[in-house]
Amino acid sequence: MKKRIFSIIALSVAFILAVYGILSVVTLHNNAFFSPDYPEIDLTKILLKDEFADEDYKTLFYQTGLGKYAIDSIKNDDDFVEIVKSFQSNFFKKHNVECVREAITTCMEYNTTENGAYTQGFEIFQAKPGYVLIMEASHSFGWRHGHTGLVVDKNSVLEAPIIFEPTSIYGISSWTYYPNFIMLRLKDATDEQLALIAKDAKDDLLGITYSPLAGVFNKKQGNAPKTVQCAYLVWYSFYKQGINIDKNGDSIVTVQNIKNSDMFEVVQIYGYNPSLFM
Repeated sequence: MKKRIFSIIALSVAFILAVYGILSVVTLHNNAFFSPDYPEIDLTKILLKDEFADEDYKTLFYQTGLGKYAIDSIKNDDDFVEIVKSFQSNFFKKHNVECVREAITTCMEYNTTENGAYTQGFEIFQAKPGYVLIMEASHSFGWRHGHTGLVVDKNSVLEAPIIFEPTSIYGISSWTYYPNFIMLRLKDATDEQLALIAKDAKDDLLGITYSPLAGVFNKKQGNAPKTVQCAYLVWYSFYKQGINIDKNGDSIVTVQNIKNSDMFEVVQIYGYNPSLFM
């Protein structure tokens, strides 16, 4: 009798998970990628200006996904116009988005070609140590929780992507397969300060086990944590340097907390509506 009851419960749970999974795909798939619903324009006249007004920066952001910091960092380069127009082309490029079940409860979306092959959707703009990456291409039970990581060098990101597995360093190019992307930079920080944050994070947090409850009971501990989740990893990296990027003070820091923090400026977005950041 007990075995029968257990079997019924197990089947019921499996059915509920399947239904939630199907609903999450149906309801969230269309939200995975924003394709500009406004025209692509010729930026030459703006790009040849000696100085940019606020409205110019806004236009460039809407056309390329590059924030003011990114534009200013390359505006004196000889190939400035060509670089910006290349990012504009990627920003307006159309992609198919395929939702793939990565686990029983979790789905992930990827850019794909018309033939269904995974493809890189864009180019990442000059990532530096200490920059924060965010994507919202993953969802579970209808909740689009997303993922975040910390850039440790121009080609690598420290991440906690898999529950109960240790944190590791992954190639940054993998992020270009997701249909949405944000790169953030701590406001008014020097490259040297950000490099120190990245170095200490790599020293303290590499190989730490992923736990979804990381930070619940000891968020503000002074020593390196024994467990992390992706957002807690990024939060702690800054907190160790006396910078609290989670303003709401909740025990569990989330990807959304980091995304909405007013301590960061946008370096680059892709697959997002620019109006969300203005």
